[in-house]
Amino acid sequence: MKKNNNITLIGMPGTGKGSIGRKLAKKLKYIFVDIDKIVESENEKSLNSICHIYGENKVIELEEQSILNLGPVKNHVISPGSSIIYSRPAVNWLKENSTIVYIETSIENLTKRIYSLNKRGIPGLKEKKLTGLFKECCPVYQEYSDITINIEDIPSISLVINKLSDIILSTQ
Repeated sequence: MKKNNNITLIGMPGTGKGSIGRKLAKKLKYIFVDIDKIVESENEKSLNSICHIYGENKVIELEEQSILNLGPVKNHVISPGSSIIYSRPAVNWLKENSTIVYIETSIENLTKRIYSLNKRGIPGLKEKKLTGLFKECCPVYQEYSDITINIEDIPSISLVINKLSDIILSTQ
């Protein structure tokens, strides 16, 4: 595992980064950080509202600022928004300060898992649709990741957490 024992979960919207992150942090006795929640709290608006009012690039900019403002953290599980890959400074910070885990699944699984997709404030969704984002983002997630876990055939979040914590602990 990398410096400061931090773990960052990346992947498409709907892969469960937030749910997995919260439970993984609890199991490892780490602190969980949801970057989207920080952005919403600091701006007193949902990501969807920020996208509509200020544009999609503003969401990416605010996520970047939130990550860069984390400062020196240790023993954290970080869950950035799926669009974090569009911010080179944020990705560089995450690469330097954490082990990046790509939560991978198929487009078919995503479409079953996601509800109210248009209400989530996902940069690029209007223009590219979910399939276009999937084709664009997944190779980049793979490129940036240190570890990939495919959740396609893992039947429960508990089993995902167990498998992921085993992988992480074996790399320490």
